[in-house]
Amino acid sequence: MQDKSIAMQKETSVAAWSPPTSGYTKLNFDASFVDQSGSGGIGLILRNETGLFLIAKAIHLSHCLHARNAEALAARKALNLASEMLLSHLIVEGDSCGVISFVDTNQPLPPNIEVIVLDCKRLKHLFQKICFNFSPRTGNRSAHVVANYSRSNNGTTTWTSFSPPWLISSLRDEIGFC
Repeated sequence: MQDKSIAMQKETSVAAWSPPTSGYTKLNFDASFVDQSGSGGIGLILRNETGLFLIAKAIHLSHCLHARNAEALAARKALNLASEMLLSHLIVEGDSCGVISFVDTNQPLPPNIEVIVLDCKRLKHLFQKICFNFSPRTGNRSAHVVANYSRSNNGTTTWTSFSPPWLISSLRDEIGFC
């Protein structure tokens, strides 16, 4: 019989990227937003317990209301990706403390992201175990690099098994390879 409980860590901060706990997969998300144009991008990076790259996804946002909206959309896209991959044990990290907190707690939601956050709360119940962590930019750098890439590239691009060459140094730096 499988454990259907949801494990959630509250107000956890990770200063540098670290591999997920054994048996878990880690999904980092970030959004990049340009206030003047209202455009942005989402970056998602999925890695296993050894830090091995599994998938990256860049999603262009042609119009977004504000940075917090873009971050909430990134969290939802992260959970959508993980559910599509049929993952059961997941650690989700992002550098938007507010969005992580809204998804992970029952505090009142700002009206401008309420629908997106409620969707994230619904999606998190698809996993046997899920944990949300806030990670400052230093622990979320590769997702940030992909988010910046997606801002200037229309559409959605997905890399599986092999990362794009321009992302390799960021991934290596995060896991401590020389």
